[in-house]
Amino acid sequence: LAEKTRRNILSIIKEEMDLFLSGPLRRPICTDTNFVPELVHHGAIVLLDMPVLQLNEVGLAAQMVLKYCFQKRVERSDARGGDTVIPAVLWCDEAQYFIDPEVDMRFLSTSRAARAPTVYMSQSKSAFDGEAGDKAKSKIAAVLANLGTKVFHSQSDHPTREWASNLFGKEVQLRMNTSEGTNSMGALPAWIPGGENEYAGFNEQ
Repeated sequence: LAEKTRRNILSIIKEEMDLFLSGPLRRPICTDTNFVPELVHHGAIVLLDMPVLQLNEVGLAAQMVLKYCFQKRVERSDARGGDTVIPAVLWCDEAQYFIDPEVDMRFLSTSRAARAPTVYMSQSKSAFDGEAGDKAKSKIAAVLANLGTKVFHSQSDHPTREWASNLFGKEVQLRMNTSEGTNSMGALPAWIPGGENEYAGFNEQ
């Protein structure tokens, strides 16, 4: 390559890799380690104590790298040993920070066969949409659609409530309406029925 092109490429790579070559990520990711993703199929529980709100992009990068390694591991053919494989759960709190729409969409469509259930927790659907941006909204929708069981708690976010309502489905219901009143015109001729009237009816909603 031309020297200028080469320098530009190396500069970009160094900037991207700098998170891993120095600081808190160097030791756990770029030096000797006894951790390999295969451990999850031997009953290991792996907790990533790298909070995004404290470590910012460093914590996010570390967790995304390890999540990707986990996903690639359980997708391998030798991990699909049926009942002989210990299930490995991918569990993410504040999951909107850790979704990679391309990788997750593919992983969630095949993870059942790999006995790898996924639990994503977040405050609202809007949190996913906000992190993804407009271009990735359709992919985020596909990721959320692949999460088969959804649990909703007390929710103040309108788009989330509307989404939940549409997931539950709708049916036609009969609603009864009743009313009654009294004629206040005083005494009526005998041939006119009494001054009280009632009404009852049904409508579909």
